[in-house]
Amino acid sequence: MENPSTPSLRVALLSEDSSKSLEVMRALEKQDYLIRQFRLLKRRLPSLEIKTFSPQLLIWVGPGKNLSLLRLFKEGSNGKTAPILYVQSQLSENGIASCLDAGADDFIHSPFDERILLARAQNLIRRELRNGRIDNLPRTSFESGNISLDLLSREAKLKGKVLPLTRFEFDLLAFLIKKDGKVVERKTILFEVWKYPEDVQTRTLDKHIETLRKKLKSESRRLQTVHGLGYRFPPPPPPPPRISPYARSRRPMPCDKRQLTTSLTSTLNCSLNSF
Repeated sequence: MENPSTPSLRVALLSEDSSKSLEVMRALEKQDYLIRQFRLLKRRLPSLEIKTFSPQLLIWVGPGKNLSLLRLFKEGSNGKTAPILYVQSQLSENGIASCLDAGADDFIHSPFDERILLARAQNLIRRELRNGRIDNLPRTSFESGNISLDLLSREAKLKGKVLPLTRFEFDLLAFLIKKDGKVVERKTILFEVWKYPEDVQTRTLDKHIETLRKKLKSESRRLQTVHGLGYRFPPPPPPPPRISPYARSRRPMPCDKRQLTTSLTSTLNCSLNSF
């Protein structure tokens, strides 16, 4: 598996109420984005804080009454701001038009399908990449041996066949594969995948490890328990070196002892008769 060296994409999440942006935050966290939340006040924009963070994508969570703030933010940036994805519930056609007119680059209704949110975000990021405003694009797919993961479609495959993983099983497998064989402590997995506090004692992880191993079949041996520490999912071992046909042809032929003895005796007799 390739070792992911691409730095995290910086995403600014703007909302008046942090509870309304929780669903968006949960979806983004699974993509290894570097996320920072900014609180929108009625008459104040955290413009300086946002500029310092220098996001490559802004996700603006409604309601539509703060479109004036969106317009103000867009005008104040002189068109140099990162692309804006606007999220709002029950967005009418007029609301969509007002949202785009105020400066949003795209929109999505809430509640939303997580895959659609991520796909729209990636589309805006690709546009920035083509325009040269982003140096690289965070990885959304991983391969490890016979296993492949697509983080956008949230699909896992084993030898090309889709694995029937639950949401938590997929998140657990993706988390361990991205660690590239490093040992991860139980408390770290529980917090990063399930958001459990470090002091919580639960058998949730053990149950998911057990069911995940069953579904991984031939790859299950790579999901390793490191007793007293946690778990790891190392890359597959390298394949054995291939021997070229030429090298194989130079191998000595199997020796027949009787044939060799007869040949030596005949050679010796010929040598004696020549004297």
